[in-house]
Amino acid sequence: MPFIKYKPFALSQALCYKCGKEIKQGDLNWSYNTHQAGMFSHRDCLKSEEIFKQELESRPAQAPPAPVLVESESIVKIKPKKLEPLDDITDLITLEGKHEQVSKIKLLLKKRKYPFLYGAPGAGKTHLAKQLSEDMKLDCMIISCSNDMFKSEIVGSVSPVSGNYFSTSFRKAWENGGVILFDEIALAAGAFVNVLNSALAQKELRFPDGKRVKMHENCFILFADNSAGYGNDPLFPERQDLGTAFRDRVSFIEFKYDEKLELAILTSRFNSRERASKFQIAIKGMRLELTKLAVPVFASPRFAYESAELMQDGSFSFLECCDMLLLRGINGDIKSLVMPIINKFDQRY
Repeated sequence: MPFIKYKPFALSQALCYKCGKEIKQGDLNWSYNTHQAGMFSHRDCLKSEEIFKQELESRPAQAPPAPVLVESESIVKIKPKKLEPLDDITDLITLEGKHEQVSKIKLLLKKRKYPFLYGAPGAGKTHLAKQLSEDMKLDCMIISCSNDMFKSEIVGSVSPVSGNYFSTSFRKAWENGGVILFDEIALAAGAFVNVLNSALAQKELRFPDGKRVKMHENCFILFADNSAGYGNDPLFPERQDLGTAFRDRVSFIEFKYDEKLELAILTSRFNSRERASKFQIAIKGMRLELTKLAVPVFASPRFAYESAELMQDGSFSFLECCDMLLLRGINGDIKSLVMPIINKFDQRY
C-alpha cells in the first residue's frame, strides 16, 4: 500500500479501516489500499511493509475459515425425522391363515408369558409354533417330551473325560433368541419339569459349563399337550400331573379345532369348496360320534387334511384313509366300536 503524500483528502465521512476514526476532508495524513477499492486509513495507523511482513511470518499457521453458506429463499428447511422406538418383535406376527387363538397367543408372547396350548391332537399346535417363528424370523425348536428325558437334553453336558461342554439347541435359543415348543409336556418326568419351573420363574439358568445365562428377551417358550396336565384324563391316561408350581407359571389356552381354518385348507386340497364342505360335514359328524364313545380315536384336522390329499385324485377311498389315518392300527373292541361310525359316513367325497 503506497503512501499518498501532501495531497488533501477529497472525501468526507470516510473512516480509517485500521482505527475506525474519521479521516477528515482536506487531511494530508491519509492513504488507501490499492488491492481493495474504498478502503482508506491514516498513514500513522499503518505499519511499514517490512514490519508487517516480519509479524506475519511469526504468526502460527491457521486453518482457513470455514465457508459461510448463505441459504437462499428457495431452499426448504427439512427438520430431521424423529426416530421412533423399535416395535416389539411380536408385532411381526400376523393373524391371517392361522388358528383362531393366535391373537391371544400373540398378546401373551408380547407380555413375555408362557402359553400352554391344550386340546385334542391334530389341531395344529406344532404347526402354529413354526408359523410364529417364521413371522418373527427366529429359529424354531420343537422338543418332544417323554418320561425318559434327561436334564442334559436341555442344559447340555460336560464330558467326564475331556471336560468339554456340549451345548444344545435349547441353550442357543435361550441365549440368543428363538421359539421353543415343549410338545407333549405332560409326558415329561418330574425332574425335567422342575428344571423348567426354575427357568420360568427366574428367567435365568446355570448351565454345566458354570455360566449363569439370562433368558434372551426374544426367547419365547410355549407348551403343548393333549391334556391340561392334571394327570386324570381318561383319554390320555399316560399323561402325568405337571404339578401346581408348573401350572401357576403358564397361561392355559384351550386349543380347539378351528373349523373355519380347516375348511379353507380342505378347499385348497380338494380344489373345490363344494367338495371340501361336504367332506367337512362328515368329519364334524364323526367327531361328535367319537366323543360319545370316549375312545382314543380322533377325527382331527390332521386326519382330514391327509385324507383329502389322498382322496383328491381318487387314489384312495374314504375307508382306506380311515384305516390308515384314523384307526392307525387299532383293532379289537375299539375298532368294533368305531367301524359303525366310519361306515355311517362312508361316501364318495
